Amino acid sequence: MIIKSIAGHSGCQVLLCEDGDKKFIRKISPSGEYNLRLMGQVEKQGKFKNEAIRRPVVYCDGFLQGRYYVDMEYIKGISLHSFISLNTINNVIPVINSLCTYLGNIKKCDSVLDLTTPIEEKISLLRPPCGDKYSSFLDYCLSYPWNRVLSSSNHGDLTFENIIISKGTIYFIDFLDSKINTKYVDYAKLMLDALIGWSWRIKDDTPLIKVMRVYNILVESLGHESLELCKRLLVLNLMRIVPYSNKESMSFLEPRIRHIGEIYHI
Repeated sequence: MIIKSIAGHSGCQVLLCEDGDKKFIRKISPSGEYNLRLMGQVEKQGKFKNEAIRRPVVYCDGFLQGRYYVDMEYIKGISLHSFISLNTINNVIPVINSLCTYLGNIKKCDSVLDLTTPIEEKISLLRPPCGDKYSSFLDYCLSYPWNRVLSSSNHGDLTFENIIISKGTIYFIDFLDSKINTKYVDYAKLMLDALIGWSWRIKDDTPLIKVMRVYNILVESLGHESLELCKRLLVLNLMRIVPYSNKESMSFLEPRIRHIGEIYHI
């Protein structure tokens, strides 16, 4: 039995369901074309293993009218951005330290990614919708040696909204297939959320002092070259939001983009 529909961010239908006394989440692909992508995300979630951080258990999967679906464990908890809002910084710091430890311990592969061409192509696509106003931000993204990025596993979309705190345990949800297979994609998503308060965009009530501390902890966990890479990935993620933003979203983003331009000297 369906209890309610939950807002998702990928276009997938997300339902909270109940079978007897057990609740579970059913995620359904929005189209037949998206099936393979959702299947890849579920496979990525299933392979994730970590002693300190968990992920929802996958119960079963299949197809409904040609669309792929997956049933998984329902994690009753709160998202990281709500946890930060509701708790003292002394309670928040151990969670952020756990995330830094997890990311720091991910083994980098021996293989080196040459991302020069895909980054250049992405920036070329972004230039028309971003316009001259943000051309310096796109130029900033290009000013990095993209031919020597170390490969590693990653979550793919590690925003505060995709991290759930349940009874003191950290859970990752909504894994995403990433075209850039490096853990620094995850660092950059966390840093972006902390720097502009993206997860608080609906109410615009970002707990500024606490997220500034979170951002500083993330930055301090990185070496110089890794930090420079994360800053470019952060700005690139920000520029990718701009073309899809309406007037209300841009009123939230514009002062934050200016702030990033100031602190990153763009």
